[in-house]
Amino acid sequence: MPVPSLTSPEAVGKTFELVAETGPATADFGAFFARPEPDRPDSLDGVRDAHNLPLAAEPAGVRDDLDRAAHRPAGISCATSTRASSRRVTAPRPHHPEPTVIQVDLPDGPASPLVRSLASCLSSVTEVPLAELPALEDLSVTHVLASWKSWLAGRGYGILPIAEPGSFQWAGWWIALVDGPRADGAHQTAVLAFGTPPGVVLSPQDPALLGRATADLAIHSAYAVASLDPVVTAVPAGPRLTGVVELLAVAPLAEVPMQVVPHARALRGRGLAGDRYATSAGTFSPRGAHRPGYELTLIAAEVVEELTTRDAALDFASTRRNVLTRGIDVNALVGRDFRIGDIRCRGLRLAEPCAHLERLHGPGLLRPLIHRGGLRVDILSDGDIAAGSPITTD
Repeated sequence: MPVPSLTSPEAVGKTFELVAETGPATADFGAFFARPEPDRPDSLDGVRDAHNLPLAAEPAGVRDDLDRAAHRPAGISCATSTRASSRRVTAPRPHHPEPTVIQVDLPDGPASPLVRSLASCLSSVTEVPLAELPALEDLSVTHVLASWKSWLAGRGYGILPIAEPGSFQWAGWWIALVDGPRADGAHQTAVLAFGTPPGVVLSPQDPALLGRATADLAIHSAYAVASLDPVVTAVPAGPRLTGVVELLAVAPLAEVPMQVVPHARALRGRGLAGDRYATSAGTFSPRGAHRPGYELTLIAAEVVEELTTRDAALDFASTRRNVLTRGIDVNALVGRDFRIGDIRCRGLRLAEPCAHLERLHGPGLLRPLIHRGGLRVDILSDGDIAAGSPITTD
């Protein structure tokens, strides 16, 4: 099919196969894509397709095509993961369509357990198979990091030391070297951290560290992988999105249980009446001047339901989000204005999970909620929100 088939608004979220046949070209792609069922919000695979081929088992040409479709930098390709795909092309979704930590186990080899664990963490971050990283051999951590630094630079990335890892926070991945004797005889282990505040999401040497807050660990040194050319691109205009409010919840103070309520008053620039963030009493409430992104949080009911049956015992209240949505891709609301009932809102950024959430309602919540923990929203007008309120983009 020609390129217009991939840019038709009706094709978004629908999986289809490309087939070349003789005959007249398709002229009306809107009508063509109006017929297929959309994929589930949590999946790139077709709603009636089985997970019949792991992504890592696809031919190299297929993986390269998928890399380009996902706008990954040249040279960074997919790694072995729990994601599944089949030989078909999917119309692209905005914002983090497949949120999964790439599980990379500790490889065998002549290098020390620490170096091999470092390699597993780097493979997970970059989604590059271990076999395609520079050879480890029996090198020290210093020499291995120098080798990776040069290799990453050729692909537009750098590996940066973190000055104060014990207090470091950002909504992304970073690698830490943790002091302490291990069963394998090593005196350090490498872990992958994520979240604000961060917790351990991958620990090839010592799985017992999974979910631990990095603030509680004796971190010797840490590193972040970052782009050498951090160009910020505009969020493209997407199709009109619709959904509905299923539940609402508030908590008057930090760390107290969330209470489901039938309706709530939205206060412009503050939050929901009765919620801790409306009175600057939340765990992460800005202590100084007002900052965007701390007024309202959304999470998709589809995500909560999936994780309840698959990864962790999860309910809406334990996510500590304010609004449970249904039928709308909340990740696709980043950078967009929308309405909840008559309330005008603006999607600021993803509400990523953190070690704080793991401590209150874990263990086991941090990893499965990465990139699917919901949305941070600013409230642009006063009004009432209730269960059943429609959600629509402007």
